Formats: sequence, structure tokens, C-alpha cells
Amino acid sequence: MGKSLLMQKIIMNSQEPLESMWLRRGSSPVDWCETNYTFSPFIAEFFNTISNVLFILFTPVLIQLHKPYASIMGPGIHIIWALLFVVGLSSAYFHATLSLLGQLLDEVAILWVVMAGFGMWFPKSFMPGWIVETRGRKNFLVLVFCATLMSTHFSFIISNNYPLKEPSVKYWPSDSFELGIPYVQLRADSPGSYFKDPSI
Repeated sequence: MGKSLLMQKIIMNSQEPLESMWLRRGSSPVDWCETNYTFSPFIAEFFNTISNVLFILFTPVLIQLHKPYASIMGPGIHIIWALLFVVGLSSAYFHATLSLLGQLLDEVAILWVVMAGFGMWFPKSFMPGWIVETRGRKNFLVLVFCATLMSTHFSFIISNNYPLKEPSVKYWPSDSFELGIPYVQLRADSPGSYFKDPSI
């Protein structure tokens, strides 16, 4: 039986509230290749956890090294380093506990780093004309920030409304196309089951 199906059965048969299940050790359906609890009874994936110390230790060093860059290009680079610090903490928590909350914190933090970099370093020549004509980069950053905030909020709405459904990665135009564009699709038991009102 797959781990995700096992997690669904545990959740369905458990009397524990869903909120506390997110915090429980091993509640994440993801388990990496490292053997769990080999080196410490408190850390599930020892080497994955310890390797995140680099994110935490290098953040102040990188802030100092990039002060000249920040003085010329703007202090936005420090947001990247701060978010990488959060990635290090979140990833260490996830790999130490393998909790669902840790997994979500880890993945969301990584996505926020990617979006911050996208917002800061996206070439102005590729931006839509209406953004460049008004306030350029500042409007683009606001647009990227709003899109990131909405998509993060949307993911939590979906996970709260459909906690037993797991996402799957699909590729457009088809899964067998080598250069397909990846997107996430929520799995449904039957077509349209997410939108059916059980009271009808």
C-alpha cells in the first residue's frame, strides 16, 4: 500500500484533530532515501537535517559580502538571503521531524525564494509595456508579490478543504511530451467530485 493511501486511512480512522496531525512526526507523505533515526532518536533524517545548517550560517556572511551590490542595485538582495535563512530553518525542521507542517513550510519557503528572485531579476525588456511605462520594476514586484501571496493562500485553502486529496504533477500538452510544461493537478475520486455539494 502506498504511503499516501496509508496516510489517508490513518487520518480517516484517527480521532485526533487534523490540526495536531500536521505536527506529528512522520505525518508527511514524503520520506527521502535516507534511513530514518539512524544517528539520533530525535532526528529522522540526520544528514538532510544537518546540511541545512549551511543555509543558517551563511546568511549573515552573504549579507556582508553583498553589501556593495546592495548599495548599487538596492537592498532587495537581502530579502533573498533572509528567505534562504527561512528555507534552512524550515527544511531542518522538516527533515528532523518528517511532519506535514515541516514539509509545507519547507516547500512554501523555497517557492517564495524563487518568486523573490524572479521579481528582482526578471529582465525589464521582457516585462509587459503597461508595467514598464508606469513605475517599472516596483509595479512588477508588487504584481509578483500579490501573485505569490494569492497562490500561497490558495494552496492552504485547498489543503484545508480537501485534506485527503493529494496533488499530482502533470505536463501540458501531455505527460509523454518531453518539453511539457509542468502544472499541479489535484486528484479527485471522480470528475467534478470537488465541486459537488453533498447535501444535494
